Amino acid sequence: MSGNRDVIYWDSCVFYAFLKAEEHRKGELNSIKQAQREFDIGKIVLVTSTITLAEVLPSKLTDEQKQLFESISRRSNFSWVDVSLPVANLAVNLRSNYTESREDKEFRLSTPDAIHIASAIAHKSTRLVTFDEKNKRKERELGILRIAKNIEEDYSLIVSRPEISVQKEFYLDATNVKSACNL
Repeated sequence: MSGNRDVIYWDSCVFYAFLKAEEHRKGELNSIKQAQREFDIGKIVLVTSTITLAEVLPSKLTDEQKQLFESISRRSNFSWVDVSLPVANLAVNLRSNYTESREDKEFRLSTPDAIHIASAIAHKSTRLVTFDEKNKRKERELGILRIAKNIEEDYSLIVSRPEISVQKEFYLDATNVKSACNL
């Protein structure tokens, strides 16, 4: 943590979803927007690797979306993590130690995904947020979320999709009560 603020690491795919307003699963975009609001008021610190620049900016973003990304990155509660030698060495260890075998094929983390995890660990992030769940057969790449429990146990880093918060505000009128109770 940085002071009393949570340090949240966003994988490049989360920035992309935010900038393009892409909903992956119901409620996840709202969760990302809520985190952005918390970032805007200084409640959290957002962190990402410098490789996010290479993954996000060349994509199909409008000039306005690119400007938003650049303005986010200039905030005092935003941190870039450089791919330093310690980060690269940790990424090598992650790629070597976290594999999954399926149908006589070995899946391992892609180099960018290993760098994202290593960067989050090196910056002492409390959570890494990603959508990277599925293995990619063709490339034999292991999805980050497939090893989330191992990363949490080994490095005390929570790896998850955007958290969907359940609103506890219920507005029930007589009709809703009747239908909820099957009356």
